[in-house]
Amino acid sequence: MSNASHPLASAPTADAPPLTNRRILLRFATTASLVPFLAATGLAGCSPKLNWREARLPGGEVRMQFPDKPASMTREIHLRDRKIEMTMMGAEVDGLAFTVAIAQGGPEETAADIAAHLDDMRDQMLRNIAAPTGSPTEISTLTIPLVDPAGGRRGEREASFVNAFGAGKSEGMRLQGAFFTAGRLAAQAVVIGRPFDDQAARHFFDSLRIVQS
Repeated sequence: MSNASHPLASAPTADAPPLTNRRILLRFATTASLVPFLAATGLAGCSPKLNWREARLPGGEVRMQFPDKPASMTREIHLRDRKIEMTMMGAEVDGLAFTVAIAQGGPEETAADIAAHLDDMRDQMLRNIAAPTGSPTEISTLTIPLVDPAGGRRGEREASFVNAFGAGKSEGMRLQGAFFTAGRLAAQAVVIGRPFDDQAARHFFDSLRIVQS
């Protein structure tokens, strides 16, 4: 899955807002409890309800567009045998959730340690919906543009991209996620819902930018 260019400058820009919608993130933005709340109603194409606007996570290393005003929060989570602090932003429209989360690598962590966070984050997401490790779960790559703070193109970075389908209690659930590094951050961008809107998901992933100072 390749990333087409996306005119982020055409959308309103806002820093992460305060916790005015904290309950949304508590329902779906952590890797530990992402999916149980999603309703059975879905989107048809790119719904007029999707009011795309650009947002940036604290620190500014990751930018993206959300289909509604995102909520944000920071909390500690457990990944395998590690406790890490994760900052999350997310919005939900008609039962389809769009989330981005980042975890800062510790001062003594190596690039390999940060990459291990990505593996743990991806594996936890798949476990959340009881997705099989093999087919029909697909793992490919997604190209994310690298830009300067003004938006000028500097290059690109490959992310691990997952397309997965839930089983058991999560049957009918579909998840797409990109897992990547941004400086010393481990980051994930996820769209999840039942049913799924491919056009909205594509817009969300196409809007991702990694900012380099």
